[in-house]
Amino acid sequence: LKQWNEQDPPDAFEKRRNDVIFERFQHNRNPFVDHPEWVGAIW
Repeated sequence: LKQWNEQDPPDAFEKRRNDVIFERFQHNRNPFVDHPEWVGAIW
């Protein structure tokens, strides 16, 4: 999963989806879309 995270960073569609989910539904964000570099810092 770490390799996949590095090879496929969040694109504009995923970032917009994260925004929509935050604004309309769950009112929380996926931090790994906002900060993909955290994967390496955590694992």
